[in-house]
This record gives sequence, C-alpha cells and structure tokens, in this order.
Amino acid sequence: MSATPVTFSYSDIMNQTKKTVGTTSYVSSLVSNLIGDTTLGVNAFGFGLSAPLVSSGVNNVLVAATTPIDQLLASILQTLGVGLGQADVWMSGIRCDGGVLVL
Repeated sequence: MSATPVTFSYSDIMNQTKKTVGTTSYVSSLVSNLIGDTTLGVNAFGFGLSAPLVSSGVNNVLVAATTPIDQLLASILQTLGVGLGQADVWMSGIRCDGGVLVL
C-alpha cells in the first residue's frame, strides 16, 4: 500500500541488474481498497456516527482479520515458487538532464 524504494549502484546500472519488488498483502490491500471506497454510517436511537469513523473502524478490523490469510497465502505461494504481486525493475542507463520513462 506504499511505495518501495529501490536503489541501484553504478555497477547495477552497467550490468542491468534486475531487482524484484512486491507485496505479500494480497487480501488486506484488496479489502482496504474496497472499504476505502465505501461509505458506511450507523444511526441508532437518533444518534448517528460519522461515516469516516465507522469506515476506518471496519477497515481496521477487516485488515487485522485478513493478515493471517495473507501470511498463509504468501507462504504457500513461496513454497510453490509462484510470484504474485511482483515487478522486476532494472535500469539500462543514466541520463543527468531529466527523468525519462521507457516502456
């Protein structure tokens, strides 16, 4: 759910060394995104709770509940040699006058 910094040395760039980044929070990130885009509210006995308070509480409970599922799934996938939620990153050169994205 956050950026992963990747550092390349000059040697890594010249040798086009591949570095793999990824996540093991498959279910937690999915649930977090689904709940984050959902508006929830509770109204009991004429008193209402604000939607962000309810949403964040439900989100925290669900993410905590899905963490063991993520750990189990990551362990099984690693045992099987399957990479899920990964990206291979490498640099093919250096350019000092500005950033360039090459697809």
